[in-house]
Amino acid sequence: MNEGLRARSSSEAVKHSRWPVLAYALLVFALCWPAWLNGQAFFLQDTTAYIKGAASGVALISPSPTAQEWLHPSHSAPPAPSQPGSTNEHSDTHSKDYSSSPDKKGVLAGRSIYYGMYLFTITAISSINLVPVITAILTVLTIATVSRSVGLNHLQTSGLLAILVAVSPLPFFNSMLMPDVFAGLAILASAAFLFISPLYKWHRYLWAIIILCAVLFHTANILILSGLLVITLVIAFVPPANKKSLVRKTALLFVIVVIGIAGEVFFNAAVKHFTHNAPIRPPFISARLIADGPGTLYAKKYCSTTAFEICHYQAALGKASSDDFLWSLNPDIGVFTLASKESRELLSHQDSAFAIAVLKKYPTEVLRSTALNFLSQLTLVGLEEFNYPKLMITDFSEKIPEAEFKRLQESKAGQDIFPVNISEYLILGGLVISFIVFAYHVYKYNRTQPIFWLYILVLAGILINALVCGALSTPHDRYQARIIWLIPVIAFYIQCLQSRKFE
Repeated sequence: MNEGLRARSSSEAVKHSRWPVLAYALLVFALCWPAWLNGQAFFLQDTTAYIKGAASGVALISPSPTAQEWLHPSHSAPPAPSQPGSTNEHSDTHSKDYSSSPDKKGVLAGRSIYYGMYLFTITAISSINLVPVITAILTVLTIATVSRSVGLNHLQTSGLLAILVAVSPLPFFNSMLMPDVFAGLAILASAAFLFISPLYKWHRYLWAIIILCAVLFHTANILILSGLLVITLVIAFVPPANKKSLVRKTALLFVIVVIGIAGEVFFNAAVKHFTHNAPIRPPFISARLIADGPGTLYAKKYCSTTAFEICHYQAALGKASSDDFLWSLNPDIGVFTLASKESRELLSHQDSAFAIAVLKKYPTEVLRSTALNFLSQLTLVGLEEFNYPKLMITDFSEKIPEAEFKRLQESKAGQDIFPVNISEYLILGGLVISFIVFAYHVYKYNRTQPIFWLYILVLAGILINALVCGALSTPHDRYQARIIWLIPVIAFYIQCLQSRKFE
């Protein structure tokens, strides 16, 4: 009798332990549902630069068929015609002349070889459409381990992930072939690493790996995490914080950030060794200042007495966005892409010096434009990048393998019919509810609890992200949408943990 009861109890325990695994497995696929609905993972213009960079490195070591397929794609389908009157209408005639090959334009910095290898390895082993699944697995692991460590049970954690499936942009960024999703994962993992005791020891190792991936995958994440480390050091001196423990954890995260910087230095050295050309970083700050106005004012007034390379392009300054300054092939508005390699190098090397010179002459204007860009970036949470314009498809026709290009043309995004409107309304609704929950509970929260500082650091990460992206680039929906899912996460934590106090 007792043996039968024990056997039945053991069987029930096994069943009970299995359901969270099954739930999380289903949520992995749900958290990349846009890729399944689209028929393909989502490409962005930079996707091919990441994967081709990795393919170039692999091709130097071994004759990989996957590398050759991406480096030398062939197509029977003719490219789609460009749209007349577009600011990129010169792209068809100039694209081959203005490639980024080392002998023509130099290798561009800022496209992480490490994220490229992430894409390339998965593609070589299986298919590029497996990337969203692998990314979603990392997403579920990160959110689940943090949620369990802050005190949520499996049911609550699964409920949170289900909410993120329905009313957040997280599934879209899991489905995009870009490193964007790692920015939000790194912010959450960093806050947990610093302020939360992990439920299991391996949780902290996982968070460290996610943070390391983020800093290796994109330079912007290094800037965001550096800002978070500064804020954490300030918090360490706020009573009753455990200063010694927090400083030690901050030092460990600082080491990870340094590894990210070292990874970029190593990549730059390798490129210079193999191509005899150092990577060229686009002059993002100069482009931003020119587009906002202060840089254009400086060029018009002081170029006669200064030797900045940007002064040679006065006819194109101040006419369009910073993206146009950097990437347009229209000579009326484009500068960087159309410049010679020597000119590109000068524009890159003088980027900081030009920014300092403009700031000295027009400090008020620079600070004002930076603040406006920051505020603009905070409010952009749409999904405009998940339908492709025709010119983008034209560009892809020469850059990706034929089979992938055909799938891209047949995808909903390729036909410009992916239904993003419903998701955008759900995202906005989820944000409104999350802000209400957060505002209702946080003012009465015990500020001595570590979870309170997790909330503060996550919010700080969202603000720093907007500042970094808004100040260095043209504000885009994608830059803020990629991390805004953190708001529902912390609102859910607050609601669950506060409700538990009254049970």
